[in-house]
Amino acid sequence: MQWVSLNAKHLKAASYDAERQELLIRTSNGSIRNHRGILPHMFENLVTSNDQQFYYRIYIAPSLVSDRQGAASIAGYLLKIGMLGAGALLLSAHGFLL
Repeated sequence: MQWVSLNAKHLKAASYDAERQELLIRTSNGSIRNHRGILPHMFENLVTSNDQQFYYRIYIAPSLVSDRQGAASIAGYLLKIGMLGAGALLLSAHGFLL
């Protein structure tokens, strides 16, 4: 995959694999964002857009593949379990346990 320069404040370059429908975006801070399910015309529209930042935010950003699945998911589950436990304690303290 070859990189194409972008003219956006936070987006520096893009690389697209049409066979896998995968788009890589290099940001201004050097990180690489991975997007899947990007159709060829979406990549072409991004590259030729007069406002690449806007096009990216509206049409491409929702397809971002998260690279932080582990810690965030675990924290979310622990928070839910804690809330359920606190609710059960409150109900049992008042004699309302079902």
